[in-house]
Amino acid sequence: MLPYAPMGRARTASLFLLLAAGCGGRGDATLSDAERTVRVSMALRGIPPTPAERAQGTRSERALEALVDEWLDSEEFGATLRDMHAEQLAVRDDGQSANWMPALGRLEGTSMSAVNQSRADAPVRLVEEVVRSGAPYTEIVTADWMMTDRILSDAYGVPFDPAAGEWQRSEWVDGRPKAGILSSTQLWRRHGSVAQDFNRGRSNLLTKVLLCDAVSDRPLDISQVDLPLWDDPSTVANALLEIDTCVGCHQTLDPIASTFFGFKRDLPGTTIQAAFASGCGPGVVPAAPEDGFVRGNDACYPITTYHTENEDLWRSFGLRPPGFYGQPVEDLEDLGAAFAADPRFVTCSVRRFVSYFTQTSVHEVPDDVVATFEAPFRASDLDAKGLVRDIVLSQVLQRRQSTDEQWAAGLQLVRPEQLARTLRAVTGEAYLASPQALPCEPYCLGIVDLVVTEQYGYLSMLGGVDGAYNLDPVLTSTPIRSMAWSRIAAEIAQAAVQRELDRPMADRLFLTEVQGTEERGDMVLAQIEGLFEHFLHAPPDKADTEGLLALFDGEIARSGNAEDAWRLVIWALLRDPQFLHY
Repeated sequence: MLPYAPMGRARTASLFLLLAAGCGGRGDATLSDAERTVRVSMALRGIPPTPAERAQGTRSERALEALVDEWLDSEEFGATLRDMHAEQLAVRDDGQSANWMPALGRLEGTSMSAVNQSRADAPVRLVEEVVRSGAPYTEIVTADWMMTDRILSDAYGVPFDPAAGEWQRSEWVDGRPKAGILSSTQLWRRHGSVAQDFNRGRSNLLTKVLLCDAVSDRPLDISQVDLPLWDDPSTVANALLEIDTCVGCHQTLDPIASTFFGFKRDLPGTTIQAAFASGCGPGVVPAAPEDGFVRGNDACYPITTYHTENEDLWRSFGLRPPGFYGQPVEDLEDLGAAFAADPRFVTCSVRRFVSYFTQTSVHEVPDDVVATFEAPFRASDLDAKGLVRDIVLSQVLQRRQSTDEQWAAGLQLVRPEQLARTLRAVTGEAYLASPQALPCEPYCLGIVDLVVTEQYGYLSMLGGVDGAYNLDPVLTSTPIRSMAWSRIAAEIAQAAVQRELDRPMADRLFLTEVQGTEERGDMVLAQIEGLFEHFLHAPPDKADTEGLLALFDGEIARSGNAEDAWRLVIWALLRDPQFLHY
């Protein structure tokens, strides 16, 4: 571990000012043109702008708009869209091993990190495709196609053309109704339906995400309900239809839930593994009653997660027929169309996009801000890419802090997904591990990026959503985040400096002014100034330069090793609050 590097008074003071800017302070200050360019780039792509991009962004509003248009077509923006929707739908569940799909049969030899990434990406790749194509955002719940790669094609049995790219449009071929993400196998494997839930959790997820109307968030008073009735399932069923306290929620939840009986309640990895062990034959595998009969060949690749013959099983349990807020629907396609036609879908979509790009709770985005973006969003035929453009170029992100007259985003904290992309951009490194010390088949992880996966818990410690237990991001600095980041930054600094010094000068990313053995002199000073701007995206002032130079000189005096001194400087820059905020 690198030695502790105390912050100088200037950096400590700047931290307090930085934090104050996002903590409800009053004033009319706006970001500088350079700061705004950094913020927009980080929000859209999760990486800082290059020096040339930063210079362009400061020339004029039109120049910044041209940059934004370019960034909206970038692969990094696609990754940001996936991050946003994966967080809101809670589909990245690699820390929940019950849902892993063993590397057997068609998937033999495939790492779990690759399988987990493909599973989690399937529904959000569809959303990304809709947004980046300019199609109406409602297509996320009405599309008659899905997205697949080779892994999912092998696992689910959907068409895949190896010549058409890593990810491509495809279609379900098992007869399921086609309704965008509502038809997603991954979404409903992640959000299973246990015991007597009867798909109500799935229903609640959709009302929460698509309409901003989570039934589970409604006030509930059960003080007048006779609690012993819960011991009798038949009495429970009657209560859901007859007792006002219960009816208030279940008359919304249950009809939506009844459209999902075609999906299996659950299909854990252990069942898949057992099916392979039994030879993938047609024998019946024990399953929950609402799943009907599950046969061994259903649980071998390509797995079968939808049975059209089970769509009416809600009748067998005396449940409400399929519907949407009092409107009868036939199936998932009807349900998707009903969500798309509901006025709340558009308002909620705007609220979710503003929430994500300003790091604000969905329900804390002011109504007048939502209304400002909603009108042009509707007028654009629900072009979500245009909505994002409007958000990042607006006063909401341009202002440093809120005022009495105008709400603003305030200080933004780098999310784990942004952090991983930024590390690759500025250091050329990623925080990788290959945790396979013991025999691991058929669940060998392979190489994982610890910053964005839940292996060993770094994602949660950094404030991320793990898709299983931590379902809301932590967007404030915390002691555990600081400790985890300190460890990561130290190891990244170690690897990045070693890689830089092993390369020819022309191929280096940040140590471009020194050979690496110099202990003092103008080249060291110039390199320190260059490093500050490279990592923190702003020119250093005198105090910044002096502080980093003192750190470098102190390590030279202690160890006499210039390479260690550069590691310490890089570690200090990575730990600077300006690196973790924008």
